Amino acid sequence: IMRIKPILFHYLDTLYNTSVFGMGLMLLFIAIVVTVTISVMKRTWQHLWAYSIPLMLLLSYTGVYLITPLNFSLQLTSSFERLLLQLIPALILATGYVLRRLNLFSTA
Repeated sequence: IMRIKPILFHYLDTLYNTSVFGMGLMLLFIAIVVTVTISVMKRTWQHLWAYSIPLMLLLSYTGVYLITPLNFSLQLTSSFERLLLQLIPALILATGYVLRRLNLFSTA
């Protein structure tokens, strides 16, 4: 349990660190927040399941960091960027799916 605080801090630090992934990760996070907010406002919950896959990935990575017997701060700093490269495409696909289902850009 004592490891959860540094893990979450590292996640947020990576999210706001624009020198590694540029502004792309921040824009993706903003797009996720906007799509979830619009879904809540429209009361359309059925398509938010698409975010369950990236969420399960992130929770499984966190679980591995919690139970690792190795120096977890070294492992966290050396491996999270590689894991994020697996998570970003899943988040992009999920956000695209939710945006498509919200019909924000329909002309009719």
